[in-house]
Amino acid sequence: MSVLATGGAGYVGGVAVDQLVTRGNSVVIVDNLSRSSPNGLPASIPFY
Repeated sequence: MSVLATGGAGYVGGVAVDQLVTRGNSVVIVDNLSRSSPNGLPASIPFY
């Protein structure tokens, strides 16, 4: 399944993205970085 994770760069979103990837889902992250940082994002996950 493909999943669009809005707010995926924050703490809660990051945990959700990690769980989705662990379960074999294809994930794309969208976040405006107003309360987060792209430093912890895996390079293999598309980020916008």
